[in-house]
Amino acid sequence: MSKEVRINPPQPYHGDRDGLLSFLQDCRVYLSLNDSIYNSEAKQIIFILSFLTGGTAKIWKEAFLDECLATTPPDFGTYAGFIKKLKEAFLAADAEGEARAQLRQLRQGTNSVDDYIAQFRILAGRSKIKDDKTLINYFLEGIHTSLLQKIYGLENPPTAIKYWYAKAS
Repeated sequence: MSKEVRINPPQPYHGDRDGLLSFLQDCRVYLSLNDSIYNSEAKQIIFILSFLTGGTAKIWKEAFLDECLATTPPDFGTYAGFIKKLKEAFLAADAEGEARAQLRQLRQGTNSVDDYIAQFRILAGRSKIKDDKTLINYFLEGIHTSLLQKIYGLENPPTAIKYWYAKAS
């Protein structure tokens, strides 16, 4: 009989739109590490449900369970179907568009350039923008002007977003 490997479990999820993907990622890591324990889709779904403990997430869980427990035996559906329902309920309708809007508004401000780059990379990933020119334009809008001037003063200014990250850092 396998024993569950104990690492930090996912934090309880309360329905925050910005936190869903991180929450699901934490759940997936925990479930993957303990795949011999959570070896069915029902067990994986129940594990995730156990962390929907407050706010709108708890209300959603109760409605989901009412539907699942109405049958004998209980029918939780597939893991993929469950995740799809969670995302439909808690992700912004236009998550990519919202991430693009946040990218456009992101400013370095008093943060370090490394913090700015980290936030930028997260939003860029969520926005699904793949075009370097577009990403560079967004990146340049938010970085401190003095840093931007130093980078433009280089003999060979960067031409790809990954090089902008490196030079800015």
